[in-house]
Amino acid sequence: MGPKSVAIVGCGLSGVLTAIHLLAGQDKSLLRLYLIEKREHFGLGAAYSTDNPGHLLNVRASNMSVFPDQPDHFLEWLREHPEIDCPTPCMFVPRKVFGAYLQSILRRLAYGPAAANNLFLVADEAVRVAPRDGGYSVRLAMGKDIDVDAVVLATGNLPPEPPATPDGGFFSTRHFVADPWSANALDFVRPADSVLLLGTGLTMVDLAISLSARGHLGRIVALSRRGLLPRRHDEEMKPAAHPAPALPADLSKAVAGVRAAIRAAAEEGVDWRQVIDSLRPFVREHWSRLSREQQARFVRHLRPWWDAHRHRMAPQIAAQIEALRSTGRLVVHAGSLVRVAPNSSPGSSLADVTWRPRGKREESVLRVHHIINCMGPSGDPRRSRMPLYKSLVEQGLARPCPLRLGLDVDGDGRLLNAQGAVQSRLFALGPPTRGAFWEITAVPDIRVQAKVVASRLLDAEPHSCANGAQSAAAIPI
Repeated sequence: MGPKSVAIVGCGLSGVLTAIHLLAGQDKSLLRLYLIEKREHFGLGAAYSTDNPGHLLNVRASNMSVFPDQPDHFLEWLREHPEIDCPTPCMFVPRKVFGAYLQSILRRLAYGPAAANNLFLVADEAVRVAPRDGGYSVRLAMGKDIDVDAVVLATGNLPPEPPATPDGGFFSTRHFVADPWSANALDFVRPADSVLLLGTGLTMVDLAISLSARGHLGRIVALSRRGLLPRRHDEEMKPAAHPAPALPADLSKAVAGVRAAIRAAAEEGVDWRQVIDSLRPFVREHWSRLSREQQARFVRHLRPWWDAHRHRMAPQIAAQIEALRSTGRLVVHAGSLVRVAPNSSPGSSLADVTWRPRGKREESVLRVHHIINCMGPSGDPRRSRMPLYKSLVEQGLARPCPLRLGLDVDGDGRLLNAQGAVQSRLFALGPPTRGAFWEITAVPDIRVQAKVVASRLLDAEPHSCANGAQSAAAIPI
């Protein structure tokens, strides 16, 4: 018998999909479902709350359906909205458009018969989860408690951790942006100001695009250890290479095999992107077969290369980044941050940033007005600024995964407590489970995991859970 009440903390992609499967998979009279969201809007999360039309998805529209068994669901929704410019399935649409798609699904769910007296939208922040009477009590920031049988943590990416370098107090000023996705991240940046972006991944790309869209004309410097930028998606939509390269449990052999496959593919006129894309169905299993030591090696040495080639830029975005670099407005450096100090000149709001170029001993100094932390999401819940995660760890209800990439969970997403015991009705899904599954941040991965979590909550096998077609039928476009 499944739970009679469930709280889902976070109402972005992960939370919405879990709610859909829960309401589609059980007698509605037996379930009360609470969607708890601290952001202003339900159904968006951090990724899709941007209003900037220049922030594009990095997955083509043809693969963005939230229902695995209805691959054209997003495309059909786009056709119902002719005001949205998406002439072909291979287009990369603005992230705000996908956010509207998610909200439309949530809206139909909330106003449909499946949600009557069962679905409750709670506009507040969950700050604590504690055991109570065989279930859990969820404390909200405003002081209210919600008692439920089960909890699902769908919190998305945690904000990045501050750089572990001396800063002379600069990181406490308004000129340091700790969270690049905060609503007022760029409010203090004037058009001629110089900006240092820490990190050279997709977050850096988004911030550079945002600055340009706001009319910023000053110098932008991006700094990361290797200076790797995300690669460009191909203009054309090409099938994944077949067969995919074998991925043996030995990391070195797996890397050598992929490189050999890319070289062989090039000789046959097959693009390297097609080889990388062919690996997607096998990455999770490969990750699970690696030893802890090999996983740590991957994170330390190969992760930047994998991210740059696996999580690519839409061609339009890549063209804008190349244009910024060609004019000198964006400069990318490979090196490490040494220290930051407020400039000593009277009345100066500048920072003197000391950094060491990769492979060199001598140091260089940059002088910038602002520093924005684009180093990617935090993983270690012990260091998180989120009260909920701190509370879970302090109570021993959760623990970090061994690589400090997120929460420690079993194969179904159930949290492991401080002693390693499974919490049967306390789940996490999406980015917080990266340590267990690695590839779990994109829509094609999360939509499957949400179905599994809902199945486990309903005490059903995954194949007996309501499938994508049934879910979509309950919430027509």
